[in-house]
Amino acid sequence: MVGIGIGDTAFFAALNALGVERTLLMDKLSPVLVTLLAWLTLGEQLQAGQLVGLGLTVAGVVLVVTEGRAVGWGSLCRWSGLGWGVLYAVAQSVGMVISRAALVDSAISPLWGATIRLTAGLLVLSWGLSRHQPSRGWMILRRQPAWLLPLAVTAFLSTYAGLWLQQMALQWAPAGVVQALSSTSPLFALVLVWLTGGPISRRACLGMLLTLLGCSGLLPLTES
Repeated sequence: MVGIGIGDTAFFAALNALGVERTLLMDKLSPVLVTLLAWLTLGEQLQAGQLVGLGLTVAGVVLVVTEGRAVGWGSLCRWSGLGWGVLYAVAQSVGMVISRAALVDSAISPLWGATIRLTAGLLVLSWGLSRHQPSRGWMILRRQPAWLLPLAVTAFLSTYAGLWLQQMALQWAPAGVVQALSSTSPLFALVLVWLTGGPISRRACLGMLLTLLGCSGLLPLTES
């Protein structure tokens, strides 16, 4: 309910307001939050190198999200987008830590973990759709049927297969490690942005390198 129902909704809202670059960099807050939450709730220990990694990760995010663009940061759209991005990072982090605790402390399998998460997320999204123009999305798809296949492929690869693999990783590795490794996905996304002709500034590249370096500092995380 938290990680998918709330988190994914906030992610798409941030994507609309901030664009791909900034939304992906907002996602870099997740390794920081997951590591801290896992330390506070599950006792997964923080090491000195990881504290440095946390600092580099935050620095990389700040470097990119404060970059000046044609649309000023004083606009309501950008500030609301930052709010959605933070909500997404928090919701995703809470969901990760809860999943880690469930997979370690019970006999539940990663497949069942993914199924339960998807089902709960679907219930939350169904409730939201029932209160907010439930027919609008279907009307848009009827007008643009070409969108249906890309959405279906994305749902299968990212939501189903990706979540299942994530649950498998959480069963065997600390939450901070899993989230740090997952956070390398923006590298591939930014390459796709570049291949499709989208602009990627040097500042964005530097920020991404800093965040990836910071995430790599989280990898020595050990279980207590």
